[in-house]
Amino acid sequence: MPDSGVGTRDPTTASAFADADGDGFLDLYAGNWLVRYPEDAAVQDSFWTGNGDGTFTDALAAAGMELETPWSCYGLEWTDHDNDGDADLFVGNYHLYDNQLWQNQGDGTFVDVAAALGVAHDTIESPYSQYPGGHTYGGDWGDVDNDGDMDFYMANLSHPRTQPWADPSMFVVNQGAPDWTFVDQREAMGLIYDEGDINAQFADFDNDMDLDLVVASLYTQHYARLYRNEGGSHFTDVTYEMGMVVEDAVSAVWADVDEDGDEDLLVGDRSGAPYLHLYVNRVGQANHWVDLRLEGTTSNRDGAGARVTVVAGGVSQMRDQQLGNGSWNTQRPAGVHVGLGSNTTIDSVTVRWIGGGTETFGGVGVDGRWRLVEGTGVAVPD
Repeated sequence: MPDSGVGTRDPTTASAFADADGDGFLDLYAGNWLVRYPEDAAVQDSFWTGNGDGTFTDALAAAGMELETPWSCYGLEWTDHDNDGDADLFVGNYHLYDNQLWQNQGDGTFVDVAAALGVAHDTIESPYSQYPGGHTYGGDWGDVDNDGDMDFYMANLSHPRTQPWADPSMFVVNQGAPDWTFVDQREAMGLIYDEGDINAQFADFDNDMDLDLVVASLYTQHYARLYRNEGGSHFTDVTYEMGMVVEDAVSAVWADVDEDGDEDLLVGDRSGAPYLHLYVNRVGQANHWVDLRLEGTTSNRDGAGARVTVVAGGVSQMRDQQLGNGSWNTQRPAGVHVGLGSNTTIDSVTVRWIGGGTETFGGVGVDGRWRLVEGTGVAVPD
């Protein structure tokens, strides 16, 4: 087999696959860190496009993503932030540099729109003009208010000695068409900041039809936090009620490990044994749910970037199929999980495939797992 073309010895902190050019083959972005901590010099990120034969082509410069002076990445995630049918990329940067939101132009090139849309840094002016940002690590995209566009929780490590100008974590709410700007609503939504925030992930753990949030926070005497979404307008900290106690946490991922229809939670820490904590969900079974596994045919087989919309009881919920996210490559299981509340039927299920069309699938029932194969239009039990 030929060499893949992606072998490097770079200090890579995060990477994720997407079909950035919509040709049916997966592409790969890798974010790199500093040459030598704590000096500023960083290693240029990498971006390769897939050739469909197991090999990749270096496309960073051709895509317009090469920086004259590289910034140190600590987390990244693909999504379609402007609902135009192709994959955009958020890159979170360290050492007080701006973040990047690479908007896909649909022709193989990208433009950084982070500053224009309000996600490069917060609105608090830095005393150092050359360092306007913070230390952004992981984050997650999700339609928290079910209004049909992607919002973003940005986990930022910010030491007390540099607050508030060094960008505490942000929860930026997408304002939608036509401008697709973002407004930071973290405090207004009841999300409490912690100095060590480095990773976050959305999931509907109680299956009540809105996305809840877990945030991992490192350092001694700092703890992971679990927030319940109260209908898209506010979050409530339910860490204590749910029995979650993880100090010095570095990552968290949702998955239905016991296959009983709700999302369980795995949290990793660095403070000492046992290092991994699995919290088995005992509340989600009170509501209905559906799991959907995506399989592309003309689009990429993994369904990377495909957007699923499930309508039940008049509520429309949107999920993306992701292959890698956050800092240090936190990877949720393939497929999407959607809570259905008290609804015993589903009104509709549609999938917008990257590089393909939008397809409606019939035959999807509640409380089950279904495989959606591009071009068939009918779900099959999985």
